[in-house]
Amino acid sequence: DGRDTLGVFNPATKQFYLRDINAPGFPHRVVTPAVAPAGSVPVVGDWMGNGRDWPGLFDAAGSRFLLLNDKGQLYAERAINVPKGAIAFAGDFNGDGRDDVGVYNSVAKTATLLVNEQSQTISFPQASGVDSLEVLAADFD
Repeated sequence: DGRDTLGVFNPATKQFYLRDINAPGFPHRVVTPAVAPAGSVPVVGDWMGNGRDWPGLFDAAGSRFLLLNDKGQLYAERAINVPKGAIAFAGDFNGDGRDDVGVYNSVAKTATLLVNEQSQTISFPQASGVDSLEVLAADFD
């Protein structure tokens, strides 16, 4: 329907609780990933390019993203070089309608995008001397 709604991830049960509307109540869908390595963190994107966002997991220890379909099955796996303490994010970085993944390295102040199995690193020189930044991915133009 083109509207974002809220969901939560429970790391203890490794389940996503997703809502179809932004209103109080129980989740409309519970997604249990078929693969969920310990320590994985949630990431969300339109992996299939169909206008719907689905959950995924960022497995820093395994240097990979596990992108899931609506049933929790593995849709795609993306390997990426992961520095310690990297922060995962997603966005459509090439305009093809499918979200891509990336990691932000807060020590080096760089973001590495993984687009079509190719990585690209972007630096943030304006962050020199800044201890903490948060990464944002959106269509800013």
